[in-house]
Amino acid sequence: MSDKPSTAPSSLNRLDRLSLVIQTLTALAVIFSVIYLAVQVRQNAAATRTNTGLGLYQYVQTQSSWIVTNPDFADVVGRGSVSPDSLARFERAQYSSFQTSVINLWEFGHSSDRAGTVDSDLWASFDASLRPILCQESYAAKWTRDRSGYEVRFRTYIDGLIEQKDELCVDDVEADAIATDQATP
Repeated sequence: MSDKPSTAPSSLNRLDRLSLVIQTLTALAVIFSVIYLAVQVRQNAAATRTNTGLGLYQYVQTQSSWIVTNPDFADVVGRGSVSPDSLARFERAQYSSFQTSVINLWEFGHSSDRAGTVDSDLWASFDASLRPILCQESYAAKWTRDRSGYEVRFRTYIDGLIEQKDELCVDDVEADAIATDQATP
């Protein structure tokens, strides 16, 4: 055996230290990457909610423009909301298509809310603005006829609202009177 001190342990210590530094830097890089991804996901979710809200708003505007820019169609919608049976066959088809588009839009908003892709406050106001249509017998009848064509959770939601129709439609007596006056030539 030799009395000379060995240099091997100090070399190993240097390698251990270098390995520790590399592992620490790697761990920090992973942490920063996860933080970056979380920020990106959050920003993407916010952009998706904004785009979905904008899409709902644009579709409502489109439906409104059908009525505003076409007095004949506005008349069909007004008369149909009071008494769909008073409409001519073609007018009933127009009104039924309009009702379908309104309900489809409502379903889209409902599923977007469940998915978290629309702002909850926007959805709440949008939903509240559509609930009164269930007080119109024409929409209640349309729902009864077509409900099987809608997603199960949306059907459950609308069916629940219809069960609460008495509370939902308390203030609609005056609205029905106004609609009847507007639809009467």
